[in-house]
Amino acid sequence: MTGSTPPVVTPFNADYSPEFGALRDGLERLITAGVHGVISGGSTGENYAMTVEERLAAARETIRVVDGRVPVIMGTGAMLPADSMALAMGGKSMGADAL
Repeated sequence: MTGSTPPVVTPFNADYSPEFGALRDGLERLITAGVHGVISGGSTGENYAMTVEERLAAARETIRVVDGRVPVIMGTGAMLPADSMALAMGGKSMGADAL
């Protein structure tokens, strides 16, 4: 893959839950701007503020919204090896283009 592939920031609600409406808007802006791919849960730091389930939900929503228009790379870094494995297996099963 060539070109720009930015990590996507996961927005949060006031109760610290992921805000998927703003995530969808951000993804659409990036794709319209011409990115060549996106990274869900990559290097923007929210992996420390989210549960594995929330990270999987954000990646699932990212893959759904992107709908094959650009590749989706899913970040699987975590403090616990079991969490990294759960994220990797989840990313594989939901169709992430890379981990």
